[in-house]
Amino acid sequence: MPISLERRARAALTLLPPDRVRDTAVHTGGADAVRRPLSAGSDVDPDDLLAAHTAAGWRLLCPGDDEWPAALAPARGMPIALWARGDGHLAALTARSVTVTGTRSPSAHGVDHARRLTCGLVTAAPPVTVTAAVSAGIGLRALVGAAPHGPTIALLTSSAPACLARYGSLLGVVASRGVVLSVTPPLAPAPPGTGEPGRRLATRMTLLGALSPALLVVEAETAGQAMTLARAAHGRGRLVMAVPAGHRLTARHHGGCHQLLHGGLAIPAVTVDDITARLPTG
Repeated sequence: MPISLERRARAALTLLPPDRVRDTAVHTGGADAVRRPLSAGSDVDPDDLLAAHTAAGWRLLCPGDDEWPAALAPARGMPIALWARGDGHLAALTARSVTVTGTRSPSAHGVDHARRLTCGLVTAAPPVTVTAAVSAGIGLRALVGAAPHGPTIALLTSSAPACLARYGSLLGVVASRGVVLSVTPPLAPAPPGTGEPGRRLATRMTLLGALSPALLVVEAETAGQAMTLARAAHGRGRLVMAVPAGHRLTARHHGGCHQLLHGGLAIPAVTVDDITARLPTG
């Protein structure tokens, strides 16, 4: 089946650093119209880009596709497309899911808590998909604990090719039951002059804050990406939960959870039942 001009244009545009004005224009007027003036002099062939990724098991997801989650309805800040690999159906997996986040340098007890909670979530009846960023800390520990036992969604961070090389074994396990996601073409290095780590980070944070109906913070300092993500999720009307003080979690990493709970931005969650009872059953 021929690839539509719109899908080809979205594939090519994911090579560029996020730009809210441009992405909003894509959402409102279509990607082909936006890409046309940008493609002059470009040596990017969208067909080659799509073919290379398809051969490696990746697929491009766009708004309107059956697999595109309803939570990512086209709007300012939402991705214009996503690259996905795995046997899971993204929309189905996100319907009953929890994004897990926290400090990048967790305590041993925090790691144990994250693993036990996420393993319990993916083996619950019905299972809860665990969503997390592939990044050092609680998110990575959540994926390690959950992926061998049930459905997970792993969002690649920083350089997608570097993530694939470093965490290839884990991502293979994720793909067997769930989905690996990337906001950029995971097999293609960014073209020269497009290194915009700050904007790409903001896009990933927006995606993580919107993808699941709930977010769980296991351990977090009072400042950092986990707190930014928790506030963003709360601002989007998502349920935010945090593990309260005690339960063998250290005070040094617990200031953020304490702040979220006492500020009314999060509700406490200690057990798997605390989490599943507040999620959609479908």
